[in-house]
Amino acid sequence: MAISPETEVEEAMSKFICPVCERAVDDVIIPFHKNVERQILALIQRHNPRWVEPDGSCPKCIEYYKALIANRRIDALPPEGRQEER
Repeated sequence: MAISPETEVEEAMSKFICPVCERAVDDVIIPFHKNVERQILALIQRHNPRWVEPDGSCPKCIEYYKALIANRRIDALPPEGRQEER
């Protein structure tokens, strides 16, 4: 069955560009960061100075920062190197 042009437009509009990693993700996960620990949000802000909480973030970014905290690597990672490490 062919996808209608209306469906294609709706699917294209349902994408969100994560302001942290610049990946396209489904817009249903935009509020994902709302339930995240404040410490993780503070680290995202520290490594992405232009990011503000209402911008949202994708689950991969949240998991990335959780892993850095768990492995105690957060201070070893310079902000400019964050995307290459993912």
